[in-house]
Amino acid sequence: MAAGGGGVVAGAIVMKLIMFAPVAFIGGLTVGIVGAKRKTKAREHAAKVAVDIENMETVKVLLDGVDTRIRGLQAILSKLVARTEYAVHELEALDFDPDAHGEQFVRALQLVTAIGEVIETPVLDTDTGELTDISIEIVEKYS
Repeated sequence: MAAGGGGVVAGAIVMKLIMFAPVAFIGGLTVGIVGAKRKTKAREHAAKVAVDIENMETVKVLLDGVDTRIRGLQAILSKLVARTEYAVHELEALDFDPDAHGEQFVRALQLVTAIGEVIETPVLDTDTGELTDISIEIVEKYS
């Protein structure tokens, strides 16, 4: 160092640092930009996940409604089937005379028709995906 060698070595180190500084600066910028892009993508993904969760909650509410409506229709159908079986059994036990037993026959026919109506009731609207009004009407009609 006394002969000035330290100054040359120190100068070389400083020159290397000066050459490395822009590389480090650009590298830092690149890492920052990449990090920002990834952070933006993560936020976008989080937003999509939040929308998907909201959609799942909406579908869950709809499915709960479908389940409730189907249970109502099943309960009505079970009662109608029991009443129809009883009405048909009564008819089978008779020596059927249309004039004398027309009322029993009409009652059994109405019950069979009601079963068909309940079975054919759409629960979901094919266009909107919502619960149908007719399914509510059928539940109210036969409850």
